Amino acid sequence: MPILLHRKQATQRAASARCVVLLAALLFMASRAAALPMISLGTDAPLVMDAGTSGDMLVDIFSDVVTSDPAEHLSGWQVTLVVRPDPGAAGTVSFTAATEPSADYVLESLPVTLGVTTIPAPIPSLATTLTIIDGELAFPVSGVAVPDGSGANLLDLMLSASINARGSFGLFLDQNVPLSVWTDAGTTSNQFFANAIDVDGLARIGDIQVIAAPGVPGVVPEPLSALTVLWSLAALGAWLRRRRIPDGGVGIPVDDRA
Repeated sequence: MPILLHRKQATQRAASARCVVLLAALLFMASRAAALPMISLGTDAPLVMDAGTSGDMLVDIFSDVVTSDPAEHLSGWQVTLVVRPDPGAAGTVSFTAATEPSADYVLESLPVTLGVTTIPAPIPSLATTLTIIDGELAFPVSGVAVPDGSGANLLDLMLSASINARGSFGLFLDQNVPLSVWTDAGTTSNQFFANAIDVDGLARIGDIQVIAAPGVPGVVPEPLSALTVLWSLAALGAWLRRRRIPDGGVGIPVDDRA
């Protein structure tokens, strides 16, 4: 019996110790998460393009702090982007390419990276959803501090508008699977972007405006279409005048040639 009691006390002490360790770990993680810089994504200005053409859109990344601890530096990122039409828009806007920006890329100072990679490769005229990743491959991971204010460039997107497109479209971060996240250099764990932390679904980060192409059916009414309607009505009226309804008849045509 004393052995059993001793075992029980030892088990209780071990369980208590595990609880203390777990609580301390949770408190550490919570305090660290609260101290992490709030990193967001956005675009400089709306992309304006004509229907049936393509245009470039630059996605920026920026932090809410001037300096950050090295453990909180950005070591990798993954974004799933979606294009959706706003109410009243027509046609489609799709991704045709996603590449590393030509200047001021946020990870350009790192010695070895995966490189901006799309998963899967975009399909022209069909890709309205696109996942892109990049990250540091060297070990140990060093990461980079994300600038505050104007930030740095993250991604150069090429988008294409269908010939019948018109109106406004939105560029969204998708918080479904696969997630849109960034990785810190300390624990290499995933962190949500600040402007999509509490979003279950889509978080808007950019705007696209498509100018309708003149003369495209369903976009701009053609002048001839109105004339055709008027001509048809006039012809119908003339045909009806040639018909004679006899007394007591109910619209039964009578042959005038008799």
